[in-house]
Amino acid sequence: MGNVILALDLATELGWAVGPANGEPRFGHHILPKTGDDIGHFALAYDRWLRDMLIREQPAVVVFEAPMPDTAGRTPMATSLKLKGLCWHTEYLCAKAGIRVVQEPAASWKKAICGTGRISKAMRPYPVFVALEQRGFKVYNHNAADALALWIHAVGALSPRNATRFDPLFREVRA
Repeated sequence: MGNVILALDLATELGWAVGPANGEPRFGHHILPKTGDDIGHFALAYDRWLRDMLIREQPAVVVFEAPMPDTAGRTPMATSLKLKGLCWHTEYLCAKAGIRVVQEPAASWKKAICGTGRISKAMRPYPVFVALEQRGFKVYNHNAADALALWIHAVGALSPRNATRFDPLFREVRA
């Protein structure tokens, strides 16, 4: 394995960003099926997607946003189980494959990328879009943007010598 980092924004519409720490990332989003209370078929769909991604990309590290506590009584049980299951299953598959996993608190990567950890997707303009544009990336999907920002943060934390190319002060124009 090389220095490939896979960053995941785990949700029913999940964002992903992948690439070597010394290279350019690829990023996008993947929509998991709506299954209502059927957690098993939701889990099967994520399992297929994640296994394919791990085989295809061969990451040395998988980083994802650490789950936040449920809002007392306001998160439906099936939703809670699905979202926590995404984290659990990611840890499980990576452990089986010998891949290092890092769970990063949302406030940490948001502060590193946007200057503050107190942002939400409801803010206009979305601060992550702005921060990525300052780094030369045009991203139009919140989940892909969060994964890419998390990937950039992971490069800075795991391979600091490769991080300055994403600093807006040293930015190169990307096509």
